[in-house]
This record gives sequence, structure tokens and C-alpha cells, in this order.
Amino acid sequence: MIIRMGNENGVSTIALGDDDKMWIFLSGGFVSIVAHRHSPSQLLVRARNMAHLKSLFPNAKHFSLKQSDYPHRAVVERSAVAKMFGDYVLNMKYDNFKNSISESSYFHVCHGVWSLMYEYGMPFRSVE
Repeated sequence: MIIRMGNENGVSTIALGDDDKMWIFLSGGFVSIVAHRHSPSQLLVRARNMAHLKSLFPNAKHFSLKQSDYPHRAVVERSAVAKMFGDYVLNMKYDNFKNSISESSYFHVCHGVWSLMYEYGMPFRSVE
């Protein structure tokens, strides 16, 4: 996912690029975002926890498909997704992501992801 940020006429903007999928870990939850198959101006925001989806996109129409790997979903305009990310970044106050998470089980999952990515990054730690 390509994200471009800018400021036009005093209004901060963020634009999503042309790639078609991404995973997002935010303080308020984890979502997977993919291009909508039939509507280019919209994205399908998917979650494993409905509370995460509602936290990040409270005004969206939420629905569930029990047999899907991401059962909780919302179809959201690209511009609304971009605005949510822009607002999140502009209002971020924490200096440690994991400590910004209030849900205990989600905190532990994020710590596990951090640990895996730390291990992955070990071979790349040398300074060139």
C-alpha cells in the first residue's frame, strides 16, 4: 500500500495508492483492507473482531460472514479510509505502540507479531 501525505490549503490529506491489500495494526484494532472487487472507489475493510472494525470505522455499515477468515466487514469509501489514517497519524500521542493497546488479548497478539518481526530483522541489523 502506498500512502502519500500532503497539506493543501491548510487541510491535511492522505491518499491511498494503487496496491490492492494491506494489514493494519492500530491501537484500536487489527484490520485487513483490500480493494472492492466491483466498486473501484470503495475498499473492503475486514476484521476478526467486530469491536476493532467498529472502533476504527464507527460510521460504516458493518456486516458479518461467519464462514470467512475475516468474518466482520464493512465497505468503506477510499476517501473515508484515507481520512481515518490521516486523523490517526495527526493525533497520535504514544511513543510506544504496544503500550497504547488497552485490550489485553490484542496486546499479546501484537507483542507476538513484534517478536516475530524482531527475529526476522536480526540478519539485517548490521550497519553499512
